[in-house]
Amino acid sequence: AVISALEERKGSRGIPVEIKIQFFAKARGKIYATSEIVLPTNSGKSRENFVSTLTNEKGEKVAECTCTWELNL
Repeated sequence: AVISALEERKGSRGIPVEIKIQFFAKARGKIYATSEIVLPTNSGKSRENFVSTLTNEKGEKVAECTCTWELNL
């Protein structure tokens, strides 16, 4: 999702520098990941955290992933 958002801003790039995952329940069956990516409006270098929520088929939250990106916008 972050890569797609970066592609919309010409000349922007980024690299993930840290990933943390918290597990809340056993995950069985299909797992769905959702995230909302909002890039900073200012240009230049920054470090930003983006969170993805993982849910099971019942919509129950089973994990959350936080990824820190170093961005150059």
